[in-house]
Amino acid sequence: MVVRPQPIRVGHPDGNQGHISGKLKHEVDFKTIADSAGLVPEQVLGYEMTSTTKRPRRVGWFEWEQFHQACALNAPTDIVLTFADYLSETNQSARRFERLHIDTIKFIEELERVAQAPVSLINTCFPRNPDETIDLRSVIDRRNWTTRRTRR
Repeated sequence: MVVRPQPIRVGHPDGNQGHISGKLKHEVDFKTIADSAGLVPEQVLGYEMTSTTKRPRRVGWFEWEQFHQACALNAPTDIVLTFADYLSETNQSARRFERLHIDTIKFIEELERVAQAPVSLINTCFPRNPDETIDLRSVIDRRNWTTRRTRR
């Protein structure tokens, strides 16, 4: 299951309040998210446009009840956490789990407790430009890789 720390929805087209892509229980704005994480609000606002319609996205605080329901329906075996930098800008430079901000680690531990599944991959800095690719160093891989010998 892929989880984003702040759920997003497509913004209202042309300010039409009657047409939305879904409700957000705890809607805020990206300036608030950026300020909370220590990011530059203008940069975050510039990144948060839909890829097809180029409309601004709407955002909200994490919805634990919705996450719990999604876990009950999907029974995830592993979780991928994206946009960890939106929890704290210091996560951008983390290359190992223990280097993440303490509040991010607590968030991950709670995700694992609720889901009863490990957060196996953590994306610490998402590509910001269309021509930019994912820097593999920005993905913390917590999977337990083992090799199995087969007897012949």
